Amino acid sequence: MGALTAAALPLAPAPAHAATPGTVSPLFGVHHRGRPHTAMLWGGTNPPAEPEHLADYLDSIDRFRTRMHRAGADVELSAHPNDHGLQRMEQIRRDPHGPNPFVLGRARTHRYMAVMDLMIQGRLADARA
Repeated sequence: MGALTAAALPLAPAPAHAATPGTVSPLFGVHHRGRPHTAMLWGGTNPPAEPEHLADYLDSIDRFRTRMHRAGADVELSAHPNDHGLQRMEQIRRDPHGPNPFVLGRARTHRYMAVMDLMIQGRLADARA
């Protein structure tokens, strides 16, 4: 089966989550079919509305993107279903020998956070207008 198995779980704080004052965003090692990968899980997928908290959130994205780059993150995971995680799990169930849809590669994993960064910059600009 196309399972990813975790080896270690270092956590990074991600302040200013919309529902709580903070959350964590881990980067951790996983293996798929015997090959090592680095998974990222952005914990703050529900951004706050207040401009001062959006600025903190944007800083959190920047810090996490730096950590992702250094770690070589190539697997994207989410604590919320907005990343089509349930559909990706179904894809693995249908074709357990096919490509793992969570292993995106470095460029696509980093693009995930670049989109988040641009979205928050837009919200912050709107809030300040």
